[in-house]
Amino acid sequence: MPEIPPDFNPQRERIKHRGLRKRGTRGGVLVRLRRRIHRSALPSLILSNVRSLPNKLDELSMLLGNQRDFRDAAAICLTESWLSEAVPDSAVQLDGFSLHRADRTSDSLKQRGGGVCCYINNNWCTDIKILSRTCSPELESLTVLCKPFYKPREFSSVIGTTVYIPPSAAAVSATQQLASIIMEVENNNPDAFAVVLGDFNHVSMRKALPRYKPQIHIATRKEKTLDQCYSPIPEAYHAVARAPLGESDHNTILLIPKYRQRLRVAKPTVKHCRIWSPQAIETLQDCLDSTVWSNLWTVGQDIDTYTDTVTSYIRFCESVCIPTRTVTVFNNNKLWFNNELRSLSYKKHAAFKCGNKEQYKQLKYQFQKAVLKAKASYRIKLENKLQANDIKGVWQGLQNITNYKSKNQALDSDPSLPGRLNDFYCRFDSGNHQSPSFPREQGDTPPTIYEHDDKTRLERVVRRASKIIGCSLPTLESLHSIRIIRKAKKIIADNSHPAHHLFRLLPSGRRYASIKSKTSRFRDSTYLVAIRHLNLAR
Repeated sequence: MPEIPPDFNPQRERIKHRGLRKRGTRGGVLVRLRRRIHRSALPSLILSNVRSLPNKLDELSMLLGNQRDFRDAAAICLTESWLSEAVPDSAVQLDGFSLHRADRTSDSLKQRGGGVCCYINNNWCTDIKILSRTCSPELESLTVLCKPFYKPREFSSVIGTTVYIPPSAAAVSATQQLASIIMEVENNNPDAFAVVLGDFNHVSMRKALPRYKPQIHIATRKEKTLDQCYSPIPEAYHAVARAPLGESDHNTILLIPKYRQRLRVAKPTVKHCRIWSPQAIETLQDCLDSTVWSNLWTVGQDIDTYTDTVTSYIRFCESVCIPTRTVTVFNNNKLWFNNELRSLSYKKHAAFKCGNKEQYKQLKYQFQKAVLKAKASYRIKLENKLQANDIKGVWQGLQNITNYKSKNQALDSDPSLPGRLNDFYCRFDSGNHQSPSFPREQGDTPPTIYEHDDKTRLERVVRRASKIIGCSLPTLESLHSIRIIRKAKKIIADNSHPAHHLFRLLPSGRRYASIKSKTSRFRDSTYLVAIRHLNLAR
């Protein structure tokens, strides 16, 4: 019999196995949805083609009682409900849900079948408004506007459109009708999250609504994807197939939200702003007036070093005399969002948690009035910039409103680029002086400022921004003309500017002498274009 060592521990293997137990929690979009329930960034949806709702109602009620994914869904969208005026709402009502339906009418040129409806969870939203109902031979749709109890700050509301397109419908006519409905809804609610889902059969919305991306990439009926969901946010949902309801041949699709709100995607930005009050400006002026500037200059010092010295000293005086304030900017804040709205929002939520209905109602109306006031003040701010010819500030505001982002272009790392730019901009200082030629009275057309695609995209941004702020905006050509004329007038007023001698008045005193150029490269340069615009403006 083998001898047992004195340090042998019978529980050693068990303790070792216990120490290797895995730690952590399960992850994934479904687990995140079940954890947040009705406070997810986007609503969880259930889509199904039931082919007669009344005989599927018992099974649907059983699923709501046994499966939490159905019970906690924000909305259940059903197509081919086969409901009519003879079926009352009470006959197809589900506990905890509000029913909204769009039955097939005689406008579809069919007697039975069709129809769409949606159930909205009362725990997710009770403020519901039906925007439109459509029934035609090509399209049946129901558009609902919801303002849920919880939603990310980047969305003002949620708009859901349930669609059914019959197999015999003309694809072009159906897409045109649906696109017109969606565009009208978007124009009236620019900050809302829109989702379009239903049974599209053979129709695709990629050409009619190119901004809307398909969210279902699995088969919904045998090997084909007939049921689809479109959203302007790419990969907003993850589709999971469930068993069909009753004798239906379409799978039930559970749409799990994958989108994460902006507040959780990026960290808040901390900025340090200087408070330029009249007292601080006066203190800075006294500091600069008492400075002996000759002490900053040393014998043998070049101009670059002297410039850096003076600039550094001015920045030092600015940091000492001008107070700073730390501001935290959240990436989901609206441009018109201010401290007053933030404090009212906190008070409103505190009153809701305390259960004080009267105070909550009063703060709710105060918050709504403050939002309208903040939007109006921001619009006036943009209009004042436009009237003051602050084109840069106006464009920055419009780009922030429309979320415009320019294409990222890689910088040119060619070391000879500074030399070539210097030769180009200093070409008039060389000995090549040509006699100016007098321009014609007519025929001077402004040069092409943008490429065709860039110009079309910018014009689209301008039109959308005009609708948002409620006033007309100048065109791109007029903005270019205003900016270049303003720059030319500054050069003419500054006698020390290197290009001042290029702007010579004719003996009439009304027009400037244009500079003759043989190549389009020089003809479209800044100074020649400025002279042409000055002559056209006179």
